[in-house]
Amino acid sequence: MSAVKKGDKIKVHYTGKLNNGEVFDSSVGRTPLEFEVGGGMMIAGLDAAVYGMKVGDKKVAEIPAKDAYGVVNKDMIAEIPRANMPADLEPEVGQQLSMQQPNGQALPVIV
Repeated sequence: MSAVKKGDKIKVHYTGKLNNGEVFDSSVGRTPLEFEVGGGMMIAGLDAAVYGMKVGDKKVAEIPAKDAYGVVNKDMIAEIPRANMPADLEPEVGQQLSMQQPNGQALPVIV
């Protein structure tokens, strides 16, 4: 059984938690996450955490924001009046939506 190294294609189950213990994402009960180690397609912290692991290993890795989804940028937070949303939309915290920019380009947003 060899240790994970750059270029390996692996499958992992994961559970992402915030510092307060709240789960924000998990592959449990779903298909494992598959990616090429060092391929640049995964958040840097998770990519780095799997190096040296072997099949069946379990690991807890604390990943700082800069190596995950980035630090909070208050300039990217905006309040949108409910009246500007479709009447049949029931937004939920964490839900991903798409907005249209003035130039017509789609912009993914998270509630």
